[in-house]
Amino acid sequence: MLNFKKVAYLGINLIVVIALAGCSKAAEANLATTTEPTLDINLIRTQVAQTVIANITVEAALNPSVTPAQEASSPPPQPTIAPPPTETLQVIIDSSPTATLKPVTSSGGGVIYATRTKTPYTDSAKLIDQVPADGYSRKQGETFPAYWEFLNIGMRDWNTDFYIKWVSGDVEPEGGTIYHIPGRVKQQDSVRMDVTLRVPNISGKRNSNWVLINDDGVVIYHFYLQMVVP
Repeated sequence: MLNFKKVAYLGINLIVVIALAGCSKAAEANLATTTEPTLDINLIRTQVAQTVIANITVEAALNPSVTPAQEASSPPPQPTIAPPPTETLQVIIDSSPTATLKPVTSSGGGVIYATRTKTPYTDSAKLIDQVPADGYSRKQGETFPAYWEFLNIGMRDWNTDFYIKWVSGDVEPEGGTIYHIPGRVKQQDSVRMDVTLRVPNISGKRNSNWVLINDDGVVIYHFYLQMVVP
């Protein structure tokens, strides 16, 4: 009887131990389940990048941007500004020895005075004859005729506004210092200019210095007469 009780007591204790062991394993399993898992850093980086890309895609779809224009290789052309309109003026020139500049009224009501255009490259002359020749001799106080003949070697015809003029020297002309060409002189034609000169009351070598002037008031030739006064 005593042994049976002992055996029964041992069996109950064994069952309690087995039950406790099962509870312990269940608790360990439950503890293992509820324990916080280990974090994977690479996985977290990948998920963050994917989230950022998704947000950027959504933002771009909601706010489309304008594609910037391609940078130009050269600066843009500047607008062309038309020059202000100009007025055409009729200019009248009178280049005679005693001429005065004539005023011209423009369309705007103002008055503009003409200026002479210098053309020394256009007109040219060559002396082809002279009477008397240099070295001519006359008594003091006498008068004598003289002339010079010129060839037109310029690029245009001469008109009656061309003239010769005495400028210096002891042998002075009689009847004025200016003599106009008598008529039109075509290119390669010649013209003779006659004057009367007076012998000075001074002995020795004496000169009479002259110039040929065109219708623009430009000197195109220098010439002279040299004589001897006893």
